[in-house]
Amino acid sequence: MRALVEQTVDRFGALHVMVPNAGVGAPAPLLAMDLAAWREVMAVNLDGVFLAIRHAAPAIIAAGGGSVVTIASVTANAGSPLMAHYAAAKAAVVNLTKTAAIELRDQGVRVNAVVPGFIGTDLVRATAPAIDEHLGPGGFDALITRKLGRYGTPTEVAEAVHFLAGPRSSFCTGTALVLDGGLEASLL
Repeated sequence: MRALVEQTVDRFGALHVMVPNAGVGAPAPLLAMDLAAWREVMAVNLDGVFLAIRHAAPAIIAAGGGSVVTIASVTANAGSPLMAHYAAAKAAVVNLTKTAAIELRDQGVRVNAVVPGFIGTDLVRATAPAIDEHLGPGGFDALITRKLGRYGTPTEVAEAVHFLAGPRSSFCTGTALVLDGGLEASLL
């Protein structure tokens, strides 16, 4: 991460925006999950965000200010069977985002999170078969159809990131913008 930030500053002269966006998570029941699987998910999904903020923030400060937009998940806000490691990491990302926002506010760095729901990505598609077994008839696709009507798109997430990274959100910091098509709005 340090090298990425240094190379970016060398190539473009400054760094104003950082979007740490990486995620892994293989579904597994909590009691069957081994420590290696837990740590791998934490390393990518949480440690990666920490390192991105840690190394990007000084460059953003030196550039006169800017924004970090982290990517969390709606799994941060509710229990997520078979995804305990992923959900715990994403919940920690939301908290890290809020903490960094307060610590970096007076240095001109805004830190916000996008909290996507089910987006039509390779990661979501790869986890769907394991979730199908847990959900029973109709599985994951039936849940999506009933709750949301469709999967979200990567473009919709990118638009939210663009908003939080740019000047139109200049009074937003420490925000966790939920982008879930209404998933959390209804119990049924």
